[in-house]
Amino acid sequence: MITQEMLESMYLNKRVKLVAPMQNDPNPIEVGSEGVVYNVGYDVINVAWDNGRNLGLVLNEDNFIIIND
Repeated sequence: MITQEMLESMYLNKRVKLVAPMQNDPNPIEVGSEGVVYNVGYDVINVAWDNGRNLGLVLNEDNFIIIND
């Protein structure tokens, strides 16, 4: 089982890039956008996007990559 601490160590303060369209958001972030993870929940990774928006990525639903580690 993945714990909250494991998720935080994997994603918190990491730079991410959206690589495919978001599936279930009426006003999604544009593919190719980048941002920094500022909060991690059990199924949502909250991102401060470079375009000024804050919108979470849903684990196992939204496709993104970590671009720095």
